[in-house]
Parts: sequence; C-alpha cells; structure tokens
Amino acid sequence: MLKAIRNFAAIVCATACAGLLCSPAAFARADTGAVQFLTPVKVDGKRFVQDGREVILNGVNYFPAYFPASFPESWLKSGHYRAEIVDRDLATIQALGANLVSVAAVGANGKPDPNDCANIRDFLARAAKHGLLVNLYIGTGSKLPLPDANSLAQLPKACALAGIPALFAYDIAWEPHFGEATERAALTQRWLAWLAGAYGTEANARRAFGGDLSLPSDQALCAETPNVKVSAFRRFLDDMVSASYRAARAAIHAVDTTHLIGARSGWGGNGSRQLCKGAPPDLRAGVKHLDFVSPEAHALPVSNRAEILNRGRFTAAYADVGKPIFWAEYAANADGSCPLCNEEVQAAFYSSIFEMIRGSASNGGAAWWFVGTRPQNPKDTEKSDFGIVRDRPDRDDSGQIRPAARLLNEAMVGIRADLRSYSDWIVVDRDAAAGDWRMYDTGTRELARLGNSAARVGVRTSCTGATSKEAPTCVGNVANNGACPPKCLNAEWTSIEIRNADGAWQKVKADDEVSVRANAPVLARLVAGNTGEGTWLTRRSAGGIAGSVRFGCNEHAGDISCRGEIHDDIGSLEDTTMTELLITDTLTTSSRVAFQMVSEHVAWFGERIEVTLSPR
Repeated sequence: MLKAIRNFAAIVCATACAGLLCSPAAFARADTGAVQFLTPVKVDGKRFVQDGREVILNGVNYFPAYFPASFPESWLKSGHYRAEIVDRDLATIQALGANLVSVAAVGANGKPDPNDCANIRDFLARAAKHGLLVNLYIGTGSKLPLPDANSLAQLPKACALAGIPALFAYDIAWEPHFGEATERAALTQRWLAWLAGAYGTEANARRAFGGDLSLPSDQALCAETPNVKVSAFRRFLDDMVSASYRAARAAIHAVDTTHLIGARSGWGGNGSRQLCKGAPPDLRAGVKHLDFVSPEAHALPVSNRAEILNRGRFTAAYADVGKPIFWAEYAANADGSCPLCNEEVQAAFYSSIFEMIRGSASNGGAAWWFVGTRPQNPKDTEKSDFGIVRDRPDRDDSGQIRPAARLLNEAMVGIRADLRSYSDWIVVDRDAAAGDWRMYDTGTRELARLGNSAARVGVRTSCTGATSKEAPTCVGNVANNGACPPKCLNAEWTSIEIRNADGAWQKVKADDEVSVRANAPVLARLVAGNTGEGTWLTRRSAGGIAGSVRFGCNEHAGDISCRGEIHDDIGSLEDTTMTELLITDTLTTSSRVAFQMVSEHVAWFGERIEVTLSPR
C-alpha cells in the first residue's frame, strides 16, 4: 500500500467499492441489526455495558484504505479526511460482523483546530450509523513516563467529545515502554529519589543491592535468575506508570467523565523475551487508573494453536484484576515474505485467537489491522501486510476480503464476562526471575499441564490474600528488615491538601513549600490509594495497633511525626475516604513533613511525599 507516493485518484480506483469490498450483501453475517447507541459504554465489574446490555467487543484497528506515505499527520486532519471513502470502509467492517474500530486521532501534541474536530465528530457519527463503537487513541507516543498528562485532555476538550455514545474509550498510551539502557539513563534521579522513599535512605538501598545503585542493565532486565535490584526497579517502574496514568485520568476527567480510559499494553507482546530489554511495564501496572486492561497477542506464535491457547489464557488470567479485558491487537503478517507469512496461516491464527478469547472469557479484541501494507512514514522500510483486506499494488486483487476477515462474524459468539471465574489456580511470582518473560513461560507451562480445565484456571501471585498484618518479605523476596519496600504492600497519594496561612485548602506535590499559620494547628486532608495486593486493615480488623494501616508523617524522613486512622479496610486498587489529619498542634519554625502510609510495627510503605511547612 505504501510505495513511494501514489496518485490519490489511483488509490481511490484501487480501493473503491469493486468486487467484495464495501458490499454488505456479499457477506453472510450475524444479524446484528442497526444498533442505536443511546449512552456511552460503562464498566460493571468485569463487564462492558451499554444501554442495559453487555457489550463484547469485536473490533478492527482501522487506517483508511487510501492512507499514503505522503501524509505528514493523521488521516483525520484537515485536508486528509475523505469521508466518502471512510464511510465505505466502515460499511465493509460492519458487514464483516465487527462492532468497534480502534483509530488514532489527530495527535495530542497540538490543539486540534475546528476542522479537525469536525472530522472526528463526523467519523464518530458515521461509525455510529454503521453500529461501530470507536476506541480513540489520543496519546503522545509509546515512551514512559507520559511527558505531559494535560496534553491528553486537549482533544476531548476542544472537540467537545463528552457524552458521545459512539466513543467507546480514550486510548492514552500505545504500547508504552521505558526504552533500552541509554534511554532509561534519564530516569537516574527519579530512581535515586524513589530508593530513598522505598528503602528509607539511599544508604539502606545501597546495602540491599551490594553497594551499587546504578540502573539495571539491559542484560539484567532479561536474566533468568532472581535479582533484588531488578525486582526493586520493576516496582519503581510500576509506580511511575501508575503516577503517569493517575495524572492522565485526572486531566481527562477534568473535561470528560463520560468515557472509559484504557492503554494498549503489550509492546512486542506481553512477556516477550525478545524485547525485554526495552523495559515494557507490567500488564497490571497503573491498572488502578484504567477502566479495563488491554493485553496484546504479539508474543503468541502464529502457527502453534496450543501455545496460542495456553499462553493467551495465562495472559488473560494474569490480567484479570476484576476489570474487563480487551485484546487491543492480534496480528499475523500475510505479505508472503516468509513461509508463515500467508493468508492460510493468518486465518488459522485468527481462528485460534478467537478460540482463546472465548475460552478465557475476555471481553473481546481488535484485529491488527483493516487493509493492506503497513501505514508508515517514508523512512520506515518495513512493508509488512497485516491487513484483513488485500491492498497490494503488485497484485490485481486489491479490495478483496481475506479468509481471516470472514471469521470475524462468529468470532465472539457466546462470550459472557461472568464466565470468567476460576476453580483452579496457578501461583506466580514476578520476583522469582529478573526477566518477566520467565513468569509468562512458567505460567503457560503450568496452565498447559492442567489440560482441559485450562479455561477455568486463574492466576494468583505470592501476595494474593496478604494483609497489612504481616509483611515478612520485601521486594526481591528478601527478609523484611524494616528498611526495604514490603513485597505485598504499596501505596500512592491520590490527594494531599494542607490548610495554608490564608485558611484555604492547598493541594500539594513533592517538594512544595506551604505557608501555614504560626502558633496554630496545622491540618491536612489526605486520600491514599492501595496499589499493592495486600489489604490494608483498620485497627479493629488488625486486632490492635500492630499491623493496622494509618496515614503518617514519617518521623524518620521529616521533622514531624503524625498519625491518622483509615476508616475502612482498603483492598487492592481501592482509595481511602478523605481524612482530615492534625499534622501538629503548633509550628514556630520552618519544618519538613514526609507523608507516607505505615503499617504500624510492620513497615512504612509506598509513595513518600515531602513538603516544607513555613509558618507566618
């Protein structure tokens, strides 16, 4: 599709409604009917629901059939959008039996102009006409941490997308990863600051790591043997992802609370050994701030049905944190460049993928992608062809439907998310090896060993069922010496507000300075989130102070000691209620306060935010 620069008229001729393309009558399809969307999709436990019914997503990643290499920006931008061709493409996708398209918007690096917004809203209206929901990517790229969360709100705000029923979700990160060692070097100062909070001091971390606080190498991230520093680094990455997604969610919700938020999280495929040095985040990282989990199938072998089923089911079970699971991409190259790069293998792969999605009771998926050779910039030499519709300039069959596409019609029949329950369990431990690929390999083998019961096998970790009452081990499976991050306990600050000298509640972040009233009580309002697996117990549930979780001012890191009770037990991914805390009865000199959660007589844990209080 993307050879040099092709004349637009020729492109239209090659992709016009000839033969099978764009002819709904040419397909035998399920009786989906004309769907009238009344309200946006919501999440109910493990289910997507819309207008009172469960929605199972049967999607296609969409680029239009006319996408030429000369486009400097998105096909939705002014001057590039061809509504009549897009409408024919959507008719084809509907006829194949799909109910969703995933697309990239005009980009979040700049504010869209009114014409861009008109194109996006027109596309959403056309998708709705064809019974198609739209998963809309609004991110800034694939690198973490996200550079500017506020930029993600520009398009939803400028285009007034809130409340549009056809808009399924905002996709905020496209296969995010931290990059190889040279790129990760930029994280050094954040890493050292995180170590001081997680281990109490850099000196404690240095002792835990045998004297070396440098960032782990690419080789270390991929190693088969356990490594305490790598385990700590993965926890650090978990926290960075969660902070990025938390900020993104807050920015988007400031302009639109009506739509779901997701992130396609499978760079190279989840648990890929080949790409482990690129530091992709754990599939569960940041999921607290996402409405659903989005693995990808790129690590599944295209020609091994048993491996597709077993590894895919393991991945889905690991992703199951009580939210919907949407396979954001599954793909097989059909460009003829290798023995397995053909339409027959592609169709067999799709068949196995659909069997895996049904067997794991996932909430659907999206094929990668609609038509032809890879959309790319002129410097990209890859010419792979993952399309389910042919578009090859060296052949005369452009516009014809591939066998894999014909399988979409019945792909998701019979799926109900309430079937995703388990009668047997696999237990995994990410810290058992430095390379997370090892967890996927081990889990897949264990699931395969269980044979025909595999569809009912769930994944637990070594922290499943843990509470704050005890924390015998720290990250990396080392004994808890009181100066290391507890393996099963973790926390982040959702909100910290301090009553300032003017009597107003001032929201603060790390290293802020707040003026407060001298010789008067200093108050804070706090909300914390549980990002670990262990349940936080109240004093009553813990049977006393020991093992109960409290809001705290860490006296070992700051000048002030304080404590405040949580009001309810807090499970994984839950937030506390907002709690007012007395920091100190009076303040006469500038003082440092270090907010951190504590399991009394067990450990300080989670994000530590230090703020300077200056009396006036």
